[in-house]
Amino acid sequence: MTIQKRNANRYYDDENPLIVISNIYFHQLYITKQFRSVADDFSLKNLALFFEVMKRLDKDDKVLIYEKYFKYATLRISSEPNSNVYRKHTVKHVPNYEHAQLMDISLVKYNKLLRRAMTNYLKILISLKDKKEDENDKREN
Repeated sequence: MTIQKRNANRYYDDENPLIVISNIYFHQLYITKQFRSVADDFSLKNLALFFEVMKRLDKDDKVLIYEKYFKYATLRISSEPNSNVYRKHTVKHVPNYEHAQLMDISLVKYNKLLRRAMTNYLKILISLKDKKEDENDKREN
């Protein structure tokens, strides 16, 4: 498993290139969490997986991801409201430099910690998805 980081904070595994985490991934989770009653099944399953991954992450990674994408995130109505809840709302997470200041660490150290947290998150997410696929395969047979 080789985790790659691409532009715009996109992390993916070479072996599973369809499993990607990025700012948009966490924004969609944030909106799903806020509007569970109107979320579709796919989004609710992703939210459940998010909570499973967070349970398994170490405390430092968990705090970093939670604070950056949930605690300090802001939600506002989009300038182009649509019927879709994901297009109707816009999430803005805290920028890296602000979060580094809040944590009282340098931006370089913060970026290293964020990269480690995102890599660990993705590794756990992939292992959970693989496990779920194995369970589904067993049920079908």
